Amino acid sequence: SWETSLVAPAAVFLQQSLGFLGNTRQAAVTIWIAGAAAGMLLLLYSAGRLAWVAIGAHPVEDARWAAIAEEVRSRLGIRRPVRLLQNRSVPFLGTWGILVPRVLLPRDAEAWPDERVRMVLAHELSHIQRHDWVVQVLADAARAIYWFNPIFWLASSRLRRESEYACDDAVVRLGSTGTRYAEELLAM
Repeated sequence: SWETSLVAPAAVFLQQSLGFLGNTRQAAVTIWIAGAAAGMLLLLYSAGRLAWVAIGAHPVEDARWAAIAEEVRSRLGIRRPVRLLQNRSVPFLGTWGILVPRVLLPRDAEAWPDERVRMVLAHELSHIQRHDWVVQVLADAARAIYWFNPIFWLASSRLRRESEYACDDAVVRLGSTGTRYAEELLAM
């Protein structure tokens, strides 16, 4: 029979290499799952904090806020009802929700002049019109799953920044001047 002295050492080398690659692959999958789980836990923690703030919030019952919100909502073509909330213990301004979106106003919001109220509501309601909260949550979930890929980190960051720019543009399109809006942003 035909035999060579190279086959046996090559077979042993190949088995050892595959064993090493198998162990490396298993370690890589374990690290990826741990990172993805940590990212998803961070998302859940953030959602829990938002829920805690929302639980402590009260509906804004100021007629001035309701009238301006209704005006801006109709100008943006938003048909869904929007709830205005205020939590006096946090200086947070933000928007979230799908079916019944919510705008959380900071503790000093009732003292704002009408022009600032209109600008803030135009910005926040533009987020609702664009469904930015849903898109950002999905982007954050994708970033958590693909945490090892820098493209997902860059895309998520860029998505957030561009959505802010788009909502700033909407404020200007609804009648505010760019310089006045910038002054209000700096004042806030």
